[in-house]
Amino acid sequence: MLDRGPATLTATARNGEIVVTLKGGPLPKPITHCVPVKDRTAWRELADRFRRQFGIDMGDTLNVLLEAVNEAKTQGRDAHPVDPPAESALTATESESDGDVFQALAWQPYPVDALPCPLSDFVKAAAESMYCDPSFLALPLLTACGASIGLTRRIQAKGDWLAPPILWSVLVCQSGLLKSPVLHAVLQWFYARQESWRKDHESQQQRYQASRLAYEKALAAWKKANDGSEPPQAPDEPVARRILVSDTTVEAIAPILHANPRGLLLARDELSAWIGSFDRYASSQGGDVGFWLSCYNAMPCIVDRRSSGTLYIPHAAVSITGGIQPGTLQRVFTLHLRESGLLARFLLTWPPRRRRVWNEETVPESVRRRVGAVFDCLLDLDFDHGPDGDTRPKIVTLSQQAKSAYVHFYNRHNQELFELTGDLAYAFSKLEELPLRLGLILHLVRWAAGERVDPNRVDADSMERAITLTEWHKKETTRIYDILARGGEGNQDEELVQWIANRGGAVTVRDLVRNLSRFRGKRLEAEEALNDLVKAGLGHWEELPADKRGVGQKPYFDSTDTPTHRQNFTKAVFQRVLSVSVSSVRRKTGLITRTPQTPHPPKVAGRIPGILDGPNVPKWTLTN
Repeated sequence: MLDRGPATLTATARNGEIVVTLKGGPLPKPITHCVPVKDRTAWRELADRFRRQFGIDMGDTLNVLLEAVNEAKTQGRDAHPVDPPAESALTATESESDGDVFQALAWQPYPVDALPCPLSDFVKAAAESMYCDPSFLALPLLTACGASIGLTRRIQAKGDWLAPPILWSVLVCQSGLLKSPVLHAVLQWFYARQESWRKDHESQQQRYQASRLAYEKALAAWKKANDGSEPPQAPDEPVARRILVSDTTVEAIAPILHANPRGLLLARDELSAWIGSFDRYASSQGGDVGFWLSCYNAMPCIVDRRSSGTLYIPHAAVSITGGIQPGTLQRVFTLHLRESGLLARFLLTWPPRRRRVWNEETVPESVRRRVGAVFDCLLDLDFDHGPDGDTRPKIVTLSQQAKSAYVHFYNRHNQELFELTGDLAYAFSKLEELPLRLGLILHLVRWAAGERVDPNRVDADSMERAITLTEWHKKETTRIYDILARGGEGNQDEELVQWIANRGGAVTVRDLVRNLSRFRGKRLEAEEALNDLVKAGLGHWEELPADKRGVGQKPYFDSTDTPTHRQNFTKAVFQRVLSVSVSSVRRKTGLITRTPQTPHPPKVAGRIPGILDGPNVPKWTLTN
């Protein structure tokens, strides 16, 4: 409860919602709002509304909401102790989303061990060698494996629910942070196979040209003879097999898809160029978006080309992987593209920035050979053939235990989805099928790597791995969407907190002015930026020790662990109202450690808890 003089703000959590009531003061009657427990965007929107209309700090409103959730969970545990679920042959990975509602905003390390060997070996070795986050390698690697399988296989959930192994993944990071080297490392086997196919096609073309000349001579002789005999048979022109594409217009990719029915992999360092190509040659807007959305589910497509007329593609399948910068991600995925579900189809990763240090590590050649052998095996998979000779995918089924695990995930996931709205709800709706797609990919990778598994029946182990990865993607999607919901301001806050963490967690206003270009010569803006972090519960002000002050040196902004109750309170809010980058630093550098939540101290009229009184401008630190 928050009591601001005669006005009181209270909240109660029940049945997946928080009922917020503001009453007293100048209000003629109480005002009541409801927000979903797990929709952090709605929390922020309500807090911002109360700030604008009633002058209540956003941090105060968020604290009241959080207290209500924590109290409801405590009462629920006391009144109804939770019995452990009955053990089955396979226990699916439990979601942690019903824990602290802000905890999902913390960066979670990618579960590399959920990948089968040799993929996990490659990801670990390459990440250490390149000094990048394992998720930067794992996502495009899994996407490439799915593209290698292509439409030769589909996994059956039930009846006619058949999921293809198509993934769309995107690496979110600033320019110069290894997007290109990472993609090159993952696609090295594709480049080699593409070059081999190119040489084979050249040889086939030479033979075709010779056969074509012979056919034309025979055809001329047949016409001249005019003896009623059968005409000579024209040779079939060889089709170039493709797996990789980079030209992203529908005009360019449609004929390649038509000639390669198993599907393609679109790989771009900057996916913004792909989005920028939409409707480049179309007379109306929106047609290209529909085409690409169909490619995610391998749906039939009809492409009207100006040069060669209409082209029908029975099953257009395109896997996509690439990188994008944070600001560009927010700019190019417009409201129209988000509402269409384009962004929701992407698996995102935005790991904290790491300081690169030289090392002599490389990926062992034995690991490269084993991964290459997996890709060779997957690329050699072939279609089934129907009675009339037409190609069709081989259907891969779920074992009884694997299906039980997926059903358990499905029900739990849809309960979470029911309480979401907006962009996050769109994304979670697509993640519903992700364990099926990942399960198919992981299972066939295990088979290709030599494990003794039935390639036509996904087992419990593969599904459990897939659910583990999906749970990670749910957390990462929630985290990234929270940043996107806050727009450019959210990005700047994340970058500022990350910068403070990299400097040891303590800075002065002067440090910002002297070292960050956006605050150069803007002391008031720098101080206000730190004040905003205080209001968000991300730190507090603290006086510099007298023996560390130089001439003209001002106090500093700090969140280090000290025994004072006020600082512990601020630290506790800091742990809850979490900055994504700061939480990443906690896990990666050990600058911040978890501490028990301390009780909220009484409010002091006209002051924000955590800001110390005094004539000087205070300093910022991360908890030790």
